[in-house]
Amino acid sequence: MLSLETGRVIEIFYMDDKIQILNIENENKPLIEKAINYILETGLCIVGDLVVINTIGNRLGLGTGGYNFIYFNMSNKSNGEQILDRNQGHIIKMKYTPGQLRVKAIEENIEYKKLFSKETKLLPKPVIYTILHSMISPLVKSIKYIKPDAIISCVYTYGGAMNANNSFTLKKLRASGLINSVITTGECYGGDYESINIATGILFGFNQLNSDIIIVCCGPGVAGSSTYYGYSTFDFIGPIYITKLLGLCPVLIPRISMADNRERHMGVSMQSISILQNLDFSVHVPVYRDIEDVEGFRNIYNQLIMHGIIHKHKVQFIEDVIIKKSIDYISADTRVMGRSYIEDPWFFYNCSCAGVYSVGLLNKI
Repeated sequence: MLSLETGRVIEIFYMDDKIQILNIENENKPLIEKAINYILETGLCIVGDLVVINTIGNRLGLGTGGYNFIYFNMSNKSNGEQILDRNQGHIIKMKYTPGQLRVKAIEENIEYKKLFSKETKLLPKPVIYTILHSMISPLVKSIKYIKPDAIISCVYTYGGAMNANNSFTLKKLRASGLINSVITTGECYGGDYESINIATGILFGFNQLNSDIIIVCCGPGVAGSSTYYGYSTFDFIGPIYITKLLGLCPVLIPRISMADNRERHMGVSMQSISILQNLDFSVHVPVYRDIEDVEGFRNIYNQLIMHGIIHKHKVQFIEDVIIKKSIDYISADTRVMGRSYIEDPWFFYNCSCAGVYSVGLLNKI
């Protein structure tokens, strides 16, 4: 059920061409709260506008960053006045919901149709799967540290925020030229390009955008349930299989931490283990080997042995000094679950390790 309340815009403290962050004074409660407005969906807000806000995330205390979301701007007289032209796109995302919207998908563009019209096998370039959104920044920065001219595209899929404009990580990486393009797939939207499914997103990334490496990611805010199967990115099993069918090299970054106090995420996370146990073919699994933390590495190694991962997959232990050097290239504000690389080095080293390993795969082609 929706949780809708009304409020008035009293301040705009961030705005770009896609998103605004606003302070909203609640009309019915003595509250001033932050809200995100997606401009392409609900129009531009100005100070004084009366708006309807979706407050369900805040009211349930969920991990939305403390933001409500603008649902409708009652003061924007242009709402509902636009003329829709099918030639500008007729693919609907967020289908059969009050938020459904039209996009121009790559598959309906006559210029690109030939890319998707016959069975295709690609060069075995790496496709890296990041089961947490916070893996993207250290991974990308490590790749660019080693190979500054690498062309990197992100294929953005279900798991967290459906609108890619919610990700300030991707905004920063795009603005600084570290990521070249974002392709939003399925019901996700808001990327540089829109695709109907992950396969066409990957094909477009390699064959049209000339990507060297593709990162498959979900947005911030993945869901979990403390169970073996019940988390958003378990769905990556399907896309990993598609990657294999296309002749590419699937690389899965295992979620590793020595700073997460939750037992299921200590060392190699249960989420990584469950994906790897349920795949019926081998994938590349780079794991950092820290020669200074012998006990930490022993625990990780024992987990991989105990759960059958080493014997089933292409696990590569890497202790390249470039991994630690590339960490200095990662900005101090990069976080995982609120922790910096100083507080949770294993997580960041392992993301960097995947970057080093994937560049190595690319160089073999």
